[in-house]
Amino acid sequence: MQLSKNAPNYIRFILNVQKLAQKCVMPAPYTTSVDALDLFTSELLHRHRKRGRISHFGSKDFNLNIRFFTEIENKDVSQMTMEQLDTSIQELLSKNKDKQIQQIIQDCLHYRKYLPITTLKKLFRNYSIMGKPESVMALQNYCAQVDPILNKRNGEFLHYLAKAQCMKGNSDKGLAILQDAYTKYSSLRSLYRVIFKELIQDSVLNRSEATLVIFKKYVLHFNEKFEDPYPLVCFWHICWSSSWFSDQVLSEELLEASEGLQEIVKDK
Repeated sequence: MQLSKNAPNYIRFILNVQKLAQKCVMPAPYTTSVDALDLFTSELLHRHRKRGRISHFGSKDFNLNIRFFTEIENKDVSQMTMEQLDTSIQELLSKNKDKQIQQIIQDCLHYRKYLPITTLKKLFRNYSIMGKPESVMALQNYCAQVDPILNKRNGEFLHYLAKAQCMKGNSDKGLAILQDAYTKYSSLRSLYRVIFKELIQDSVLNRSEATLVIFKKYVLHFNEKFEDPYPLVCFWHICWSSSWFSDQVLSEELLEASEGLQEIVKDK
């Protein structure tokens, strides 16, 4: 008796649910029959979850969490072998993940973990060319504390710091560092000459008058103090062979300033 009285209301409820389900549910190719009440319930849950996701994605904390998980790869350096560390650094380097690399270096310093010399030199070269002296100094600090013998044998990697400063635009500071290294590690002077030549080529190509004046001062100083004409000859030759009139004028000034250079050029 009670059921018959409520039957019209029940029928109206079912019809309303079916109409709502037809409006908000897309047909799926993998089903042939649909339970209206299930669809109605699923739609309500979907709307609720969607609202929750929108609110969550819009929050500042969530954005920070996303950045944390996508930009930082958590690695337990204390449990990693040298080969695993090398692989991780090479992978991060290929993706330009400098922050993560710096974190691994700091962790390796903390746990006194050794890195292959080839990997260290690759990092040094990369940061010096990119003009990142702070990153170079972080590597120098790691080498000095973890492997002081390697550090000393490579002249404290000062030539990389010198190049990084020059590439950043601090030529005076960079060449001063190179001069100190030249004085302190005489056994590495052949390497420093090569670095000096590369820096000279970059300075002429960059067309900075102020930089050329700084290089002129240092090549003359090397020639006089260390009796090493190699940087001077390199600088003169690049300026002399340049198509720029200002460079050719500078090459004449170098000849006038150094009798030793005049003798070398005369012999050629």
